[in-house]
Amino acid sequence: MGTFTAWGDQVWIHGLFATYQNVWSDYLPFPMLIFGFIRGLINIVPFAFADLFRVFWLIIEAILIYYIHHNYKSKNYLLFAILWLFPPFLFNTGWWGQIDSIPTLLTVLALLLLQKSNKWGSALLLALAVAIKPIMLITAPVFIILGWQKKALGQLLVTGILTLTITALPAVVSNSLALTIAAPLRAFEFVIKQSAYQSSMYPGTTINGWNLWSVQGTFWAPDNIPILGFTASQIGYAIFAFCVFTIIRNWSKKGFDQSHAILVAGQLLLCFYTFTTRMHERHLLFALPFLIVGSTTCFSYVITMILSLLYVGNLWGALYWVNNAQVWPFNQWLLSVFSWLVVILTGVISFRPRFDYRKYLLEILIVLIAIFLRLINLSQPPTMIFDEVYHGFTAKEYLHNNIAAWEWWTTPPQGFAYEWTHPPVAKYGMAIGMLLFGENSFGWRIGSAVMGVISIIGLYFLTFKLTASRSTAQLAMFLVSIEGLHLVQSRIGMNDAYMLAFFVWSLVSALSKRWKIAGIFYGLALASKWSAIYGIIPLAAVYLQSTIPNISKSNIIKLAVSYIFIPIRILVVAVIVYLLSFVPFFLSGHTTEQFIELHRQMWYYHTHLVATHDYQSTPLQWIAVARPVWYWVAYGDRVKSNIYAQGNPALLWFGLFSFFALALSRIRKYYIPLLICSVFTVPWFFSPRIMFFYHYLPTAFFLTIPSSIILAKLPKKWSLICILIFLGTFIALTPVYYGYPISNVYWDTLFKVFPSWK
Repeated sequence: MGTFTAWGDQVWIHGLFATYQNVWSDYLPFPMLIFGFIRGLINIVPFAFADLFRVFWLIIEAILIYYIHHNYKSKNYLLFAILWLFPPFLFNTGWWGQIDSIPTLLTVLALLLLQKSNKWGSALLLALAVAIKPIMLITAPVFIILGWQKKALGQLLVTGILTLTITALPAVVSNSLALTIAAPLRAFEFVIKQSAYQSSMYPGTTINGWNLWSVQGTFWAPDNIPILGFTASQIGYAIFAFCVFTIIRNWSKKGFDQSHAILVAGQLLLCFYTFTTRMHERHLLFALPFLIVGSTTCFSYVITMILSLLYVGNLWGALYWVNNAQVWPFNQWLLSVFSWLVVILTGVISFRPRFDYRKYLLEILIVLIAIFLRLINLSQPPTMIFDEVYHGFTAKEYLHNNIAAWEWWTTPPQGFAYEWTHPPVAKYGMAIGMLLFGENSFGWRIGSAVMGVISIIGLYFLTFKLTASRSTAQLAMFLVSIEGLHLVQSRIGMNDAYMLAFFVWSLVSALSKRWKIAGIFYGLALASKWSAIYGIIPLAAVYLQSTIPNISKSNIIKLAVSYIFIPIRILVVAVIVYLLSFVPFFLSGHTTEQFIELHRQMWYYHTHLVATHDYQSTPLQWIAVARPVWYWVAYGDRVKSNIYAQGNPALLWFGLFSFFALALSRIRKYYIPLLICSVFTVPWFFSPRIMFFYHYLPTAFFLTIPSSIILAKLPKKWSLICILIFLGTFIALTPVYYGYPISNVYWDTLFKVFPSWK
């Protein structure tokens, strides 16, 4: 307010031209002129500038809200009663003393006028909104689409440029005598430069705003520090660009229905605040009136009200921070919770899928169980275990932009190793986890847990497409939720869960004949772990099965071209995705020759690895569930904690039985799921390198498909008994999976029954 007062004095006494010449300001000319006008009113009315400032803008708010209500099609009085008493307005304008509500209300009214074909009025109001806050240009895609529909693009453009130019003229000419033919050009150029200068201010990830960049409870971090070769600013704009594409695409599916225009504009502004950098605590306000006016469901209203409360809390907390030696009134973990709420609610209100939740209650329950089992106590143990000293450590080095993390010839710190023997996508996931949750065990493991859950959801759709049975798909989904090897690999910072999740969704996409999407997912699977190469066999089988032609003389050439072109297209897409995954490698300064040599080194490593390990195993031992991998141990007084990469033996043995039962049935529709189960184990029989039980993960995962098919065929009584056995085995082995401290008697008994597990 002190700054606004000083600007008002300068403009009123010396004029706008002299003010910009002698006083710093990052504001555009139009609001500066109004500040000067309010300063002049002090000579007429008995108010201090700060009080008159607030009253003036509150009156403008009231007028705009009245006209919004007047032009709103449904005349929803409750809605506009909310707007009249909207807490963010009262706090932002009446308490803090800001003008952010004015441009957003002007833009809402401009959209309503455009819907009513009032082209010139809409263009004028939008231009005035941009002249106050250039951020309102984020709504430009909506105006362009509606303007195209209304044949008003010319009016919008011409009126906008003229209005911006006229409002800026006093900033570039000192008096009427200085007004020349070049003055309008200089005025418009001044607006552009001042807008660019305004956007360059405060180059931090977040300026006290609760959004994606404060999910760790930290603020003001520089937004130009490289992250995997890109800056936070670039990443933020990339995410926002994706949001714009998705939101506009979803709107296009509704035929660009103009009744959705205001909500779409609010979604764009909300995503801009949530995902880009340099956002202030006040910038969430720009989206809120759009969401209130544009929402059509109670669900959307509730989310908007929650966002509004978060906004008020953010505003109060930031003002407290300013006045109390830059100390927040909230704990860091609470700031993190608030930020995550904003991110999640942004995703929900912007991209909420349209489906009947009540129809999928069982599936949702199973997913929640899977999430709980994979997230509970995820940060324990707090240190790197097993191959996390390679994968997790290298991901952390990626975050610190250590070029050596890519190089096979460099010497790592003692006790760790740079993991260059696998492609980098899984390590990117771990780096993102640490970026969001901190460089700790939860950070480098959360990505695996998320991918584990995503793979379970993918298995549901895969099983449903293979069997056309929803109950069978539900069974497969539940069984893999309690499958021990999948659980453990979803709770460790390694690459297996990433490869599996991407490959499952590649199969789902292929079965849906979405070949490009299948290629993208397959490329990501390959870019996580080379063992995904085995998956080309079931992908090819799916392709052949889904494209069995009716051959005739007239279509034989067309079919031949199709049979060649579509698989090549899938592979080309996969290869492009794989190559793109190494963009950070090149951005860190490496050459094409080093890229080729890196792959030679990777191939040599995997084909010549002759080292031995106490917990190595063979494919026959995997099938028998005979030799798990010991990941971690901690000793206590008469108790011990262990984590083993071990499956659910009852479930895996039943899966093996189900596999052979379906194979012997010779039913053609089961060949694809049986092939999927086979290809990730059979090639390992011929592998020259050292092997571990976790290499069995894809097979253990896909065995739940034949298991669920057989269970669905059994009488309900026997099916329930089997499920209870699987569940009982899972519960009995939870100390093995989670590393819970438990009596040595338990371990002695377990290893007495299964001596090869020790």
